Amino acid sequence: MKRLWLWVLPGAFLLTAVGVAAWIGLTPHPSVHAAERFLTALCAGDLPKARELASGRVAWDLARQPSLPKAEVVDLNVSVVARSDKWARVQAALEVVLADGTHDVGWYDIDLVRAERGWVVTHMVDAGLPVFGWGFRKSADLREVMESYLAALARGDYAGAGRFLAGPARRAHEQAAPVLGHGSVINAFEKVDVEVLWSGGKRAVARYSYKADDRDAAVQAFAYRTGEGWKLVLVYPA
Repeated sequence: MKRLWLWVLPGAFLLTAVGVAAWIGLTPHPSVHAAERFLTALCAGDLPKARELASGRVAWDLARQPSLPKAEVVDLNVSVVARSDKWARVQAALEVVLADGTHDVGWYDIDLVRAERGWVVTHMVDAGLPVFGWGFRKSADLREVMESYLAALARGDYAGAGRFLAGPARRAHEQAAPVLGHGSVINAFEKVDVEVLWSGGKRAVARYSYKADDRDAAVQAFAYRTGEGWKLVLVYPA
């Protein structure tokens, strides 16, 4: 009997330890819920709630805003990348439907601290599209999004071209509207070729080459497949 207990007790302790570890791993950190509530409040245009969940510079910036544009949250994922009992950094991936019906996405690094009223957001920055792991160079339908974007620019529809962008690319496009939004950025384009460099899930990296106004052009683009289809989220010269 004594020998039996020598086997049973360690096994019981092991099962208990595994169960506790699994529970800890599956239970979201409180900072995750705080970040989710904060982002949801921002998208709902609920300034009082967003201010309640913020501190420092973030709260100061929100205090200067008379209102916030509303957006419908389609997908929201928040995960902890570093934490202690007082501070945490989370990464958030957000997809929304804007007032004009188009989909937009964003990725953010968010810092939070544990205050007397709970976890609050103290810092938030654009993280850009995260890509990781081994990818494939499988064929993804990425030609259409670039052709549609260039076609809108060629016909002078600068605002319409923004429908094929998301995240950092869309924000940069909108910021440049006062300068580039009048007339046509390009007059014509042809021969859009695409080479998929990496793809994984809803993310892809591709190299595009084409002619714009009889000049050769080449760009590398990061793309993300939203509920509305592929969108270009980052574009730069190849």
